[in-house]
Amino acid sequence: MIKVVDLASKLCTDANCIKTASSDFGKLVQETPSAVFYPSTNSDIARLVKSSYDSSSPFKIAARGNGHCVGGQAMAKDGVVVEMSSLNGNGRIRVSWSDSLGFYADVGGEQLWIDVLRTTMEQGLAPVSWTDYLYLTVGGKGDIMTCSKSLHSELFYGDQEHLISINNGPNYVEGSLIMKKNLANNWRSSFFSTLGESKVNSLASKHGIVYSLEVVKYYDEFNIQTVNEKDVSFEDFLNRVRIEELKLQSKGLWDVPHPWLNLFVPKSRILDFNQHVFIDIVQKQNKSSGPFLVYPMNRKKCI
Repeated sequence: MIKVVDLASKLCTDANCIKTASSDFGKLVQETPSAVFYPSTNSDIARLVKSSYDSSSPFKIAARGNGHCVGGQAMAKDGVVVEMSSLNGNGRIRVSWSDSLGFYADVGGEQLWIDVLRTTMEQGLAPVSWTDYLYLTVGGKGDIMTCSKSLHSELFYGDQEHLISINNGPNYVEGSLIMKKNLANNWRSSFFSTLGESKVNSLASKHGIVYSLEVVKYYDEFNIQTVNEKDVSFEDFLNRVRIEELKLQSKGLWDVPHPWLNLFVPKSRILDFNQHVFIDIVQKQNKSSGPFLVYPMNRKKCI
């Protein structure tokens, strides 16, 4: 399949390699590759792609980060899965300064977001926007592009959570539905006290469904007395899903199928969506079997 000798030497075809690359976090899809590729450099990956392109029998190639896809996106049936973690090494996260860009981080696509956070925090810095789960790889499309407020600004701002932007408003807002059925399994919060959880459970038992909003607002020594807060460190807040993951791992509830659905709903249809999905399906029929995320969208700002 691969005729370049030094590339072929980086292929693994033993049972353990193949098994790992045949499944993902979703546990819903299984596709068996012919081999797993362990690159040493970015150019190894480029040459692998070229090898397929030049071959009389091109083969599928998929990049695998930390295995957190939910629908087989990082699998390559009868092809080659690229194990991106093989690139990991010293100097793959570099924090630098540029007169035109300010502070920026040059990060390898195989790096975990948690490592980006810790490396930048050592410099007293942090990226503006974050994914909810930090044990994902950074990833990328393979294109090299520099962006800033003035250069490719659409991409620059597109990676920041500005779909809802309010001056002097909350820094983070997340909503969730809390259902009466199986309360212990379908609702968890990293920052509620036992008393708070009891109150929420009581409301859900009474009404069948509770609409919940978690709001985060940064504060400092000037307004610390004006808020009723739950204090956590910056890292612990960003890494809150990992805390819940470890709890579920200890109970054997993490390494299970994870059905997942992302939906984008315009403001004009949210009441219809609430009635026909949240109430008629989720509440009345109890047919949800995994998380689904609903994003309110402004069509004029959709990238």
